[in-house]
Amino acid sequence: AFAKLETTGGLHIQGSPYEVRGFDKLTTINGPLWINHIDGVTARGGSYVLPALTEVKGSVDLQLGCNAGESFPKLRTIGGSLRHDRWKGGRCRYSMTAGLPALEQVGGELTAYNISDGYNALVRVGGTLSILSLTGSLNVTLPGFRKVTTVSGDLVLDKDITTHGPDSSQRLLDQLVGFTGRVLLM
Repeated sequence: AFAKLETTGGLHIQGSPYEVRGFDKLTTINGPLWINHIDGVTARGGSYVLPALTEVKGSVDLQLGCNAGESFPKLRTIGGSLRHDRWKGGRCRYSMTAGLPALEQVGGELTAYNISDGYNALVRVGGTLSILSLTGSLNVTLPGFRKVTTVSGDLVLDKDITTHGPDSSQRLLDQLVGFTGRVLLM
């Protein structure tokens, strides 16, 4: 039904165990994007919910299931804040990748729950960066967030993230340029 839609003012997709299709040409969302509890955001066959989306000018709230994969392969810019929660219900019992492989900039705060890997293109967070609720034993590693150089707010980290090593919270701190915020362990 939305095969020709290229731009919209906002988009809200409420939970479904089914595939979401039909947004193949949507490149820009001028307002908020909200997707709630979709386990199979990437369709069985490798297609994506929003395969052409490159920019969301508002805030983004993603509450995805553990099988969401790289659901937004071209999304590069979020103008507002991003709240990204990898739902751990059912089969998902471990931290997951972000599923946003091209995301470079978040204009506001970025809060990632149950996501320790991914965000590998992310360079700038315009507010506080929070990486929380990682599951596993003590000394959880942080293999993602390798290009982040700017966090304009505070850095809020799960207290169980390893403090030293190549996938550590210390590595994340070392790569930040001109960071003047607080580091808070939760």
